[in-house]
Amino acid sequence: NIVKWKFAYSTETSPEQLESVYLATEIAGCDLRTLLSEETRKSQQIFSLIDFKRMISDLLRALKYLNSAKVIHRDLKPDNFAINSGRKLTLLDFGIARVINFDKMTREPGMKFYRAFETYAFGPENDIDPVVVYNEKADMWSIGAILYEMLTGDILFEAEHPLLKAIEICGKIPDAMLDKIKHESSREYLRKESENAKRIDFIKRLATEGRGRSWLKEEIKANAKDLANFFDRTLVFDPGDRLTVDEALQHTFLHEVRHFDREVPATHSIFDVPDSTLEEWKQLIWRAIHDNPISIDTVPIR
Repeated sequence: NIVKWKFAYSTETSPEQLESVYLATEIAGCDLRTLLSEETRKSQQIFSLIDFKRMISDLLRALKYLNSAKVIHRDLKPDNFAINSGRKLTLLDFGIARVINFDKMTREPGMKFYRAFETYAFGPENDIDPVVVYNEKADMWSIGAILYEMLTGDILFEAEHPLLKAIEICGKIPDAMLDKIKHESSREYLRKESENAKRIDFIKRLATEGRGRSWLKEEIKANAKDLANFFDRTLVFDPGDRLTVDEALQHTFLHEVRHFDREVPATHSIFDVPDSTLEEWKQLIWRAIHDNPISIDTVPIR
């Protein structure tokens, strides 16, 4: 369920001139954002709940492979999933994926509407600290937000201030998480905003209040208990309370679509390249391209 890279090429003639690299991948299908938008625009069903369960399971299998190689994707969103005619999901766009580093992680991962609380950074511009050194569980928050979007067509945390929107929807931020924010004014501001926040009832919102796709209403009701628990174990501020990828694959909400034989771990880990200069990176990329040459004339065009 991870996009397959066929080859890379550049039009430059030397590593010193290298400015652009083009990647060719397998044809994986249309992006999910476009398909969900089409459902909304036409008010016409394209996917059933079982389709969405399979997609979430596909995505979790991709993450299991990545995490076993010590990689976090960090930019999970419908734009980065391709869906083929068989409704198989393929994970795309590894532009800001990173090797898991328990000492430090870069501060601005991914689209802000899908970001977990622990990836936010607070404080003056010249003295910003992330809440914690985050790990692969940051991707699990994104999965909860994506599942909601599948069922409604709405971006759950779309707002000028997505974190405040998350408080409005997911309730109070635990004091233990707030206490990890070093910047005092940010910490106390969020404590005040969060103090009386109440978590929404996701099933009520989806099935009773009419936020969910009308054609999914009965399926949502039939899966209410498992679906509610899946939201409660992904859209939760403390990453320690979130499902792991393996726990999510085993979750009762996804039980009927699980395929053990497709849950394949990586056979090796990926390691970070030490900090390098721009010129050193150009040399590395140039070698990666030219050590694996391919004739464009031999590539089938479909």
